[in-house]
Amino acid sequence: MVQSSAAVDVVIPVRNGERFIEACLDSIRSQVLQPDAVIVVDDGSTDRTLSILSTYQQRWEKLQVIRSDPRGVSHARNLGLAACTAPYVAFMDSDDVWLPEKLKRQISLFQESSSKVGLVHCAFVQIDESGNALPNGRVYSPTKRGNVLQAMLSEFYHILGPSTVVARRELVLRLGAFDETLTIGEDLDLWLRLAHASDVDYVPEVLASLRSYPESSFSRAVADNPELVFFQRLKIWSRWLHLVPDKKPVIEAFRKEALAVSAANVVRRRPSFGFYGRLRRSGLPLSNCLFKTRWDYYGTLSRVAAIDVRIKTLIAKHVIFKSPVLLRLCKKFGKCQTLP
Repeated sequence: MVQSSAAVDVVIPVRNGERFIEACLDSIRSQVLQPDAVIVVDDGSTDRTLSILSTYQQRWEKLQVIRSDPRGVSHARNLGLAACTAPYVAFMDSDDVWLPEKLKRQISLFQESSSKVGLVHCAFVQIDESGNALPNGRVYSPTKRGNVLQAMLSEFYHILGPSTVVARRELVLRLGAFDETLTIGEDLDLWLRLAHASDVDYVPEVLASLRSYPESSFSRAVADNPELVFFQRLKIWSRWLHLVPDKKPVIEAFRKEALAVSAANVVRRRPSFGFYGRLRRSGLPLSNCLFKTRWDYYGTLSRVAAIDVRIKTLIAKHVIFKSPVLLRLCKKFGKCQTLP
């Protein structure tokens, strides 16, 4: 018999999730350890999501539905957290599914581990829209226990996917829950705070299947606005930079990412320039560490092997040739000879 201290609530944000929400809820209903409550926060859906949830509620009393104006996934998760009462909370995305043992294995690990453990995650696989494992068949397995903060900050060791995580509810609330100013990486931001305040543990077996498809919110963000994704990550790491002993690897990693984003901006159907200016104006501590000067940025960008002739031409036409200072520097150092 499961003791009351093992009670767990589930929080699911959803917007226009009619395609997958039933499969998501079915996987929770099949859990060996049943949650006390399943709280779905509808973030302004305009499809059949609410109708599906209403029908589902009639046959499952544990399901609670909260309606909200479309204010983003962080706001939705925080609304769900406010409605939780169990000592543990499991997070889930509305297009993912769980294996039946997931909650039992993770809650058991909380009870067996030190009270210092604030977060337990698990291995997972990626599935497609039909629920089949992706062709590469890769399993994403955690490898680190205990104090993992430095590994997360310095080595980019990630706790991937909200659907893999169960946490102590009181601790999540004490740390401020999800940052509603973030639209990408809001889960990673909270995991970092949890890793700073507590130990982390994991179940090595696959207990969750995370759906990967072009229309998912993260896939759309990466494809449509990689600059936004970059700046959100930059914002998160800027908060922790003072705790990183050796900043050089972190700076170099973000420097390379910045160059990749800048190159992606240039080759878009409607090219976007001025990335360096936006980087400097962001006011983020880490942004000021990436490039010493404007020339450092443009000089490095022009030398990146992945940049082809078309990108160099666009940079020359829209940036260098429009700046007398940059043009003189290019001529002085013979850089214009390498430009078409």
